[in-house]
Amino acid sequence: MVERAPGSRVRITILLQGGGPELRGHTGIVYQRRSAEVFLDAVCGFAREEVKKLGCTPCVAAVGIGRSHVEAGMNMIKAMVKGDLDVQDEWETRITEAINQTDTGPLGLGGATTALGSFLHIGPLRASGFRSVTLRLGCCFEPRRATLEMDPKGNYSVI
Repeated sequence: MVERAPGSRVRITILLQGGGPELRGHTGIVYQRRSAEVFLDAVCGFAREEVKKLGCTPCVAAVGIGRSHVEAGMNMIKAMVKGDLDVQDEWETRITEAINQTDTGPLGLGGATTALGSFLHIGPLRASGFRSVTLRLGCCFEPRRATLEMDPKGNYSVI
């Protein structure tokens, strides 16, 4: 993902991703009925189903919500780029708690620590009755990311 940084700099973030979490990802349509609870219920339902099949728990859930499947996927990636396990908002906390209530536990052996946290990014919304939601349950080592900023002369700094 490449995005503009302040001034004439460019910010580049690289994410290392593995195959298991990709196989247990989920993208679906949610008929939102103008209710945040509908989104939370759908995301939590997707996560509870998929985490039992993951095999590499505890996990970190990344969720993107958008106007299309492509936008939801990009928002999920933005959630991974900008997410912080030390700073969880109310929705991220609720998603994590729902996953932990499955009692899947580390390596699927049972227990209360099935998820370490969640990352959520919601894109611009419009008046239609549905949104796309993308969920990716990454392993406990995620997000594996590196970000650098580069100026027009090629000088860079890792941030």
